[in-house]
Amino acid sequence: MKCLCLLFSLAVLISLPGCVQTAGQIFEPGLVDRLVLGQTTTEVAFDLMGPPQSRRTVTKNGTTFTMATYIYGEAKAPIMGGDYFMDLLVIEFFEDTLHGYIQLALDNQAGQPLNIEGTKTLERDVSTKQDVLNLLGRPNGKALSPSNLDIFEDAYGDEIWVWLSSREEGTTVEVQKIVVGFKYDGRVDSVSSSVNVTEY
Repeated sequence: MKCLCLLFSLAVLISLPGCVQTAGQIFEPGLVDRLVLGQTTTEVAFDLMGPPQSRRTVTKNGTTFTMATYIYGEAKAPIMGGDYFMDLLVIEFFEDTLHGYIQLALDNQAGQPLNIEGTKTLERDVSTKQDVLNLLGRPNGKALSPSNLDIFEDAYGDEIWVWLSSREEGTTVEVQKIVVGFKYDGRVDSVSSSVNVTEY
């Protein structure tokens, strides 16, 4: 949940006195759908998304990844309604090619709950990527395995997708998570889900 902690930190940062506070760098989240695992190069991704706010190299279990982060947030003062929103995108590259990404959004409106109960209908070696999309909709992130992004560790497979939904009430945030792993043939290999409640 490191990515969510980063979003919460940004929430504190932009909750300062003033009419409208902003933090980070504006980017277009919808462009993420043009990124293709194992195909999109670093150069093409940066041309599409713009320069990242931060870029670093990390090594996990002997494998070196390049991580690029985009983050933007905006908040209105209580007199203007107190609304806020934040977008976070972390892109992972391996050998100069897209290896994974996670895209998160946070606001003070209740998120749509995930269809955790529906995941029981997914069958290993039978259900396809299209079946999963029909059931759960667009994922928040995708990655090839293994990935440096901890958020994909709750499932196994050659390619892993993750869905996240958060609901804020007072100082409590409930986060729902579904992770589905796929085999090379595009059929389901594993499914997991969780619900975590955090006080901040």
